[in-house]
Amino acid sequence: MRMPSLNLATPKPDGVVVTARFRSPKSIQSKVCGLVFGDFIIAPGILLEPFMLPRLVEHIQQLKQGYKGGDTYIDRSTIDALRLKLPSFSATLEEAETMPCQILLVWSFGALRQTFHTELGRWRFLSKGSGDKYKAHIQDRLELLSTFLVLQLQDSVKPILSVGVDGVLVDLMSAVGQFCELHLDRGLDVFSISTPFFLHQFLNSWGKGIVSNVLGSEHCLLLIDLDLPPESEGAILLSKDCVDGRKNLVGMIITNSCQFEQERVGFCLAVNFKSLIQDFLRKHRRTYIWKCIIQDDVNIVAHRNQIKDLIDRCLDDCIALITTPRSWGSGVVISLSPPYILTCSHVVSQVKEISVTIGTCTSRAEVVYSTPVGQIYDLAILSFIPDASVKKICIASAAPKLCEPVYIVGFPLLKSEKPSVSHGIVSHLTKSGGPILTSCCLHSGGSGAPLVRSDGSLLGIMTSFVCASETSARNFPRLSIAASADIFGEYLKTFLEKKDKKILSRLTSNDPEVNKLWNLSSTNFIKCNL
Repeated sequence: MRMPSLNLATPKPDGVVVTARFRSPKSIQSKVCGLVFGDFIIAPGILLEPFMLPRLVEHIQQLKQGYKGGDTYIDRSTIDALRLKLPSFSATLEEAETMPCQILLVWSFGALRQTFHTELGRWRFLSKGSGDKYKAHIQDRLELLSTFLVLQLQDSVKPILSVGVDGVLVDLMSAVGQFCELHLDRGLDVFSISTPFFLHQFLNSWGKGIVSNVLGSEHCLLLIDLDLPPESEGAILLSKDCVDGRKNLVGMIITNSCQFEQERVGFCLAVNFKSLIQDFLRKHRRTYIWKCIIQDDVNIVAHRNQIKDLIDRCLDDCIALITTPRSWGSGVVISLSPPYILTCSHVVSQVKEISVTIGTCTSRAEVVYSTPVGQIYDLAILSFIPDASVKKICIASAAPKLCEPVYIVGFPLLKSEKPSVSHGIVSHLTKSGGPILTSCCLHSGGSGAPLVRSDGSLLGIMTSFVCASETSARNFPRLSIAASADIFGEYLKTFLEKKDKKILSRLTSNDPEVNKLWNLSSTNFIKCNL
């Protein structure tokens, strides 16, 4: 039975908290944030994780393998036919109003699932569940991370109707699609709507971050530089259009509880709403609706902030991915004649083969200088063979200032096609020769990444972040440490002029106070090289 079409003139996207609850045999509860649009909610499938629904996951797996003609969705009639014992659902809306709702659709986003396997194979995704019984099904988590739900609000006026995926749900996705941001790029400012710890007092709180990178086929996965509280799955992301101030949908947070091997990840992962809606409409042979949406929105000018323009104009062509047999790191081109890259010494220590990639240029590299073991600053200079596309960075003419906006551009966690970007401020400045502390998010692979100010000039080289101990996963990626350009700038300038490597041997400090600052002496913390 088909429901009446949506009134597309009135609904606008907003945040909501969705609760799923089992009363027996024991009380189990799960909560996520979500997107409410009219009488419908789109929520992440991870909401179902604690309820141990292996039959549902098994059905999703059958669907992705071509079951039922390859359509990767389960509608309400299929759910009823499977006789799944589902939890009861409710939604908390603005003014803390709570309404019951029912699940209409479960669908799996194949491109997103594939991206998890191909690009995030070394990542671990922390669970909402607990206990040995749950852990036996931990492999199901990746399925649920790429699965999404559509729920319908229930009230005393509107009867509960069993609907298929055609009809009103296609209308719903088409309507949501009209609010989607069509131009997603690194550096795009995003605003989050979430409910910290699901407290109704904080319902639909706002935050601000940037798109750090766009990954996967169909650009389905977004790496978001945004500091959200734990369990913020389902938080919606918006961009501000610079034409009329309209907030456009960017994505939905899939998870912000990840580890890269033993390293706690400070970024969030989000699904690209444009790709998600496009996937749904394509599966229902309604791609022409999406094309109409794009045609209607061609005059919308996406918000392009200063760092986005800066990355496109010059930084992409001077940031180096440095690969060794052991691992990888980041670097930045500081000279083209002769061609040199500045990075961290620990990135290239004790390796015989080094490869650098800058945009379309790939070259072997040789170590020209490396900070001796046991000395501070952790810097290295590499020679390489550039092509015509490679550019160099300029060293800042003025020292960094406290609370100044800064950016890291490099390859943390991912050997992606383009470097990722993180935004923060200068959190702390020490005496001359000491480290810079920033609030930018730094991770493994980001060692050697440049710290730049808004004009693209080089303020420093990222070397490490703060950890509780060498063996602990309690790392603090937003306590990131850089070697200031004030330390190495003059030495580099003289070295490039005179071509004398002995000049670089002076790039150290015997000041005991400076050494204490770099080694975090007399603290319970250490620097973690990445």
